[in-house]
Amino acid sequence: MDKALEIYQERIRPTVSERPPLPPLNVFTDSASLLWRLSLAGKAGLEPHWRDLASYSDRMFPRAGIHFADVHWALVAVATQREDFDQRLAELEILNASGKLAPGPIVVELCRGIRAFAGGDYEEEILAFEPLMPVITKIGGSNAQRELYEDTYIVACLRSGHPDKARPIISRRLDHRPPPNEPWLRQAHYMQS
Repeated sequence: MDKALEIYQERIRPTVSERPPLPPLNVFTDSASLLWRLSLAGKAGLEPHWRDLASYSDRMFPRAGIHFADVHWALVAVATQREDFDQRLAELEILNASGKLAPGPIVVELCRGIRAFAGGDYEEEILAFEPLMPVITKIGGSNAQRELYEDTYIVACLRSGHPDKARPIISRRLDHRPPPNEPWLRQAHYMQS
């Protein structure tokens, strides 16, 4: 985790990635993804990085409408305890209702699930995320980027005592992404016995 954070600070964070300029969407989503993964793994002391990323998102993605940024904005929002989460969610709901949210309601539900997870309501996160797992490709991005939401679902399942829900996803992923799946699988099996 320390090495990943070092790489983040030296090569990924917005103030470094802006020189030379990289696409803001990539800078934002890569930064949010790495910080979220570190958070899921239990890394402490990330608050300054989250605050910097929130400032970047305010400049680059001040309103809802770029759905891949929006689902990552939700990660930043809960990590920094933003008070405008409901406002952003309302913007997404309006876009969805008017047919202007390309992937449809999956974006809104992912954001709701992220908020539930951050609030420790893992059962609610599972209810939001479970039907989305088979259609997560609708949000776009690479497999690794989408696995971030699977990771969140897995951790929610483990924290809420539902290893049976996490186990199939973890097992499917072991062939191409052992860490952090192997420790999660051991935890899921341990919880079963």
